[in-house]
Amino acid sequence: YRVRSAKLLSLMQACLSGTQYVYQGQEIGLVNAPKDTYPVENYLDIDSSLFYKMVKERYGADNKAELDKAFAAMQYMARDHARLPMPWNGKGKYGGFSEATEAAGKEVKEPWMKHHPLSGEINVASQLDDPDSVLAFWRKMLRFRQEHADLLVYGDFKDLRPQDRDMFVFVKEPLQGGDRVLAVLNFTTEEKSWEVPSAAELGLPETPKLVPIMSTHSGKGREGVLGA
Repeated sequence: YRVRSAKLLSLMQACLSGTQYVYQGQEIGLVNAPKDTYPVENYLDIDSSLFYKMVKERYGADNKAELDKAFAAMQYMARDHARLPMPWNGKGKYGGFSEATEAAGKEVKEPWMKHHPLSGEINVASQLDDPDSVLAFWRKMLRFRQEHADLLVYGDFKDLRPQDRDMFVFVKEPLQGGDRVLAVLNFTTEEKSWEVPSAAELGLPETPKLVPIMSTHSGKGREGVLGA
């Protein structure tokens, strides 16, 4: 679900208020370095190194269970994942780390941090001309956010289903009155049904007409973000 989840997070972030940050690799749906092909020796961040060293000293260098548990934690928390070289081109050396140098016939030295093991599969070049790629969706969402900045950037936020553990449903309201944007996000791997928020939930005198605007799934009637 890498592509679907990456698009879901893109849609969510684009509809939330405040300053938009897109971190390197996020716009192509890059994942953390996989455990089986990116060994613990590749982790260079001082916090990660000290943490793994502490576990070794506390439980012993031969305690495979505790070391595996520590490494699993690093899969989620280590800052190294965000510092791997950007995979520009899956066919280039070290994930296309320095294509200009390579094209000039000069030696391309290995980056300080090892390149991403999945750079051949997840890279910028493979998504540039793909209209269904994560990169294309991010571009679409950023344009959408700019076009509706009054709502998405500066509008008021209201969570409509705060107790729902599966779906994130919220509305963005203009400061001076006018159209609203309703976002419905399914964070599970299963199809979910949902009810249109009532007029009372939306703070309106009557239930509004919902007009589909944007969706993470092509060919599905553009459900996902609804303007009211």
